[in-house]
Amino acid sequence: MIDKIGEYRLIPKGTEFWSIKNQTIFSSKQDEIIQIKHTCHGNDIIYGEPKQLIGELLYPTLIGKGSDEWGLSYSKTELYQISNPLIINIKYVK
Repeated sequence: MIDKIGEYRLIPKGTEFWSIKNQTIFSSKQDEIIQIKHTCHGNDIIYGEPKQLIGELLYPTLIGKGSDEWGLSYSKTELYQISNPLIINIKYVK
């Protein structure tokens, strides 16, 4: 599992996760993205920092979303990759 650190994962809408900052379980109301920061030896639990996607039109980038860290089962997440820009060819007109 240690090789998973740094990986981006998608938490599907409705998935429960543990909030370290709030010390409670939440259920995601929308798809969420995390970057794995820690793993647990011998089981499926990961801890990740929430991220948000910005700049989808030209330069899609993930930035931090608050100061929390979330814990959940790796198997309840999906691999996430930053998408290509929505505007691929921009033509400037004089």
